[in-house]
Amino acid sequence: MRAFTLALLSTALAACAVEAPPSPAVHAPAGWTQRAPDAPASTADGAWWHDFADPAFQRVVERAGNVSSVRIAEARLDSAEAALARARADLLPLFTYGGSAGYGQQGDRATRNYNGRAALNLLWDVDLSGAGRARRLAALSDAKAAGADLEAPGSPHAPPRLGSISPGRKPSIRL
Repeated sequence: MRAFTLALLSTALAACAVEAPPSPAVHAPAGWTQRAPDAPASTADGAWWHDFADPAFQRVVERAGNVSSVRIAEARLDSAEAALARARADLLPLFTYGGSAGYGQQGDRATRNYNGRAALNLLWDVDLSGAGRARRLAALSDAKAAGADLEAPGSPHAPPRLGSISPGRKPSIRL
């Protein structure tokens, strides 16, 4: 019985092992050429505009490539300025207010209830440890760095400058 079970199990497992079907042959057109994987890349894969040997054209293409990086740098500056505004606001007192009014009557009785409530709250986290000031200074440094990155002429995020026209904006950072 044990030998029969073992033979049946090995036959079932052998039936599951199949060979992969042969892959179909692919016929390429007669004029088809393809670069070998180990061959050097052509300039079409990289800086193709250098093949024209025109410095003005090269500058235009490189500036056009920087447009998205300028937008990214401007978004980083906006984010840094928002973080700076938040860090400044955390050092200020917070005022909240609220109020409610209500009226009620119980059944047919002449008993009427008038309720009123008003609230004025002041919350001020006094920065004894200096953590809030440190966050403000860190946010200020980040905003200045983002602004400098946007304005630096040698930076990859610098806006393209055509004559005296610059599409980039000036950062509005203040202490």
